[in-house]
Amino acid sequence: YVLCSHCQNPETNLLVAQSEITLKCRACGKNTPVQKDQLTEFITKKQGQPQQQKRRKPLTEQLIQKTSKIPFESLKDQFQKWEQQNLIEKDDIPALLLLGFLKSRKIEDIKSECNVNGGIFI
Repeated sequence: YVLCSHCQNPETNLLVAQSEITLKCRACGKNTPVQKDQLTEFITKKQGQPQQQKRRKPLTEQLIQKTSKIPFESLKDQFQKWEQQNLIEKDDIPALLLLGFLKSRKIEDIKSECNVNGGIFI
């Protein structure tokens, strides 16, 4: 599967189409079909099936969401647990606190509470 059948150079890429696999040589540019065997059949079958993977949010976004739902009194304990689990560092706590607080509130409420400089939100 590695060597080009034309120039015997190992600079090849596997191209998987719907029902066949070809080798494209980056040295000479030739496309050669790969003989069918169990491996190529397995690859083509797997290629045709769409993968159903749940997209996960980044860890920081998950922690911000959790922070916004935790009561303020128990945040200190939760931050200590996350710190022991190496999910956050001590320097991250103020940012998580602020972002979690902002996430749990509506922008309109925050703007009305921060009526600074004649109604200009800074």
